[in-house]
Amino acid sequence: MAERKVVCFLPSYEEKLCEYPFTCLIARPVNPRFAENLSHRDYLGALMNLGIERSKIGDILIEDKICHIFCMEDMADYLCRELSFVRHTNMVLERAEIKELSITPKFETVSGSVASLRLDCILALAWQSSRSKMTPYIEGEKVFVNGRMVTSNSFLLKEEDIVSVRGFGRFVYRGVETETKKGRLFITLDRYS
Repeated sequence: MAERKVVCFLPSYEEKLCEYPFTCLIARPVNPRFAENLSHRDYLGALMNLGIERSKIGDILIEDKICHIFCMEDMADYLCRELSFVRHTNMVLERAEIKELSITPKFETVSGSVASLRLDCILALAWQSSRSKMTPYIEGEKVFVNGRMVTSNSFLLKEEDIVSVRGFGRFVYRGVETETKKGRLFITLDRYS
């Protein structure tokens, strides 16, 4: 369920791709006992601090104290050499075989009632906020639904839409469970943790 994707165009005489243009790096703390609990934001900040374009980095997946960083092949050696710290934690990076990876994202289920399926209502529920506090993020072009930027508060979500908000995270909208007698909708969503 990758959010960032790469498109490869092959010449007509080749039937399949010989090598992937990207690779996966595994970042591990040098001493796990003294490692901080690092988040996606910490890893992305450390990578951007190296002066790399965001388009060179793919998904960043964290499992326990190990981070899987997908990047373009031409950046892998540079990252292995230069990314030695994330916040205050000393890190070591190594290449991983993509075919052997099996990472399942962890979700936190959020349920509650909303007045409608408008984007601002569901964002407010997802991060226990108000609709008015979420409006600047929508209008500020920081909200993406299925990878596409949405700038309208009244955008209606559909089941299984993946919503990303820069600075907050992302979630999968699962749908309406029931409707109350007063017409409010009881919905469920899975927020990535």
